Amino acid sequence: MSFAQVPRKERVEYGRALYHVMDLCNRLEAIFCDDRDREVFLKTRGEASERCGWRVHCYVLMGNLTTTCCLRSRKPSKKEC
Repeated sequence: MSFAQVPRKERVEYGRALYHVMDLCNRLEAIFCDDRDREVFLKTRGEASERCGWRVHCYVLMGNLTTTCCLRSRKPSKKEC
């Protein structure tokens, strides 16, 4: 199976900005199989948040999507994220 490359403009990122991040699974399949999957996802999201200067205010983990509301506390360098 191959995937088409869809070009998009580079995201504009601002320091001290509020972002709403959504992850939606293909074909509405489950993202998480069990609680262990959710734990790994939250650990990874936490590591990324710390590295990139995000402050997570709230999140929702559902069967086929996740949504997170976070505040960027500073503008990261391209090397960080």
